[in-house]
Amino acid sequence: MPGNLRTVLSDGHEGRIHHLTGPETLTRADRVRQLAEAIGGPIDFVKVSRAEAIQRLTPTTGEYAEWYVDGLEMMVEHPQQPTTAVADITGAPATTFARWAAANAHLFR
Repeated sequence: MPGNLRTVLSDGHEGRIHHLTGPETLTRADRVRQLAEAIGGPIDFVKVSRAEAIQRLTPTTGEYAEWYVDGLEMMVEHPQQPTTAVADITGAPATTFARWAAANAHLFR
């Protein structure tokens, strides 16, 4: 049985950097599709231009809207690759997005 996070990370991990990811690389469209499956209903995925995305995000993210959108564009070209760090550290595999979506579907209905 894996230890709790405090125990796991205090056991020889001080000062180390771990790249924690889920077990798969997913696009935003993949995540929307999996969340729609989890809630049992459709969710529209609508692509917008960079300028429109920045305009829509600015009211909630302020000066960081452009930085956020540019980061998303970078992730499309260079997606984060999955690592085994979660399993290596905790002894349990990372949760898939589909499993997370199913467990949290009630929050999106």
